[in-house]
Amino acid sequence: MNVTPQKKWKLLDEELIYSDKPWIGLFKQKILIGNGRVIDNFYRVHGLDYSVIVAFTKDGQMVMESQYKHGVGEVSLMLPCGAVDTGESPLEAAKRELKEETGYTSLRWIPLGNYILDANHKYATAHFFMSLDAEKTSEMKLDDTEEVHVVLMPVDDVEHAVKENQIKVMSSVTGILLALAMRQKSRGKDL
Repeated sequence: MNVTPQKKWKLLDEELIYSDKPWIGLFKQKILIGNGRVIDNFYRVHGLDYSVIVAFTKDGQMVMESQYKHGVGEVSLMLPCGAVDTGESPLEAAKRELKEETGYTSLRWIPLGNYILDANHKYATAHFFMSLDAEKTSEMKLDDTEEVHVVLMPVDDVEHAVKENQIKVMSSVTGILLALAMRQKSRGKDL
C-alpha cells in the first residue's frame, strides 16, 4: 500500500476540563498540526479501555446478550463486553466479563485485535477476543445498571441480525465480523 507520509501533530498544551474518574476525562488541547497551523481548542475525551467477547459454545452457537443500552435508547442484541479494570489485562477482563454477564467460561481464547474507538478523540481502546467451547458454569453476577438476558444464537441468525440492524452497538458488530472472518480464514484448521 502506497501511503503519502504526513507529519505527526504536536501537543503544545493540555488542560483537563472535566473528570469523573475512572469513567471519563475531557481535555482541551492546543495542537500544532502537520501543515504548521495551530488549533487552540481541540478536544479529546478519555474513557476506559474495554474488552469485547465473541463466545462460541461447543455446539457452535454464539453467546449474545439482549439488554437496554441508554446511549442507544433501546434494547439491542450485543456481545458481552466490559471495562478493563486497573491492573487487569484485556484478556483477564474478557474472561471476567464473560463469566459475570453470562455465566459462561471458556479455556480457549483467541485475540482478534485492538482498535481505537474514535480516531480523532480516542476515547478508548476496544480489545476483541474470540472464545471457543464456552459453557455455562455459574450464575451471572451483574452490576446495578445491568439487566442482561443471555441469548444463544446460531451464526446464521447473528449474521442476519447484523444485516437487519438489530445489533446497534458498533463494537459488537465489529467483534462479530472479526470473529467470522477469522473462522472463515481458519476453515479446516482446529480453532
